[in-house]
Amino acid sequence: MSTPKTAAVETGHVARPFPIYVKVKKGQKYFWCACGLSKNQPWCDGSHKGTNFKPVQYMPENDCNARLCMCKQTKTSPLCDLSHVKVLQRSYGKPALALVAAVGAFLFSQYRHTWSSAPPKGTEKK
Repeated sequence: MSTPKTAAVETGHVARPFPIYVKVKKGQKYFWCACGLSKNQPWCDGSHKGTNFKPVQYMPENDCNARLCMCKQTKTSPLCDLSHVKVLQRSYGKPALALVAAVGAFLFSQYRHTWSSAPPKGTEKK
């Protein structure tokens, strides 16, 4: 299987071809990385300096696990709009897309807590 393409497009570099779930707090300001270059994904670390990209301010209306775009192709930034499906299709082709989606769904269901900024359920401080 080939590696996904990470070339820059007008909407930013693909940080990874699937979203991330992040626990966010109501009313808190977050700055989502739009360029895809941040080492602190999905948040901005200033790596966009010298480019035409700017971070996107995000202030959730409630405490939740937000599904944030990591492919940087979304039209609803910073929230995922499933644009990563097209990224996967361009990178792997149609036949491999179904396999990648199935494996991704399985891994996500098994290891979601390791792909998120939120602690695994049951490990929060009380």
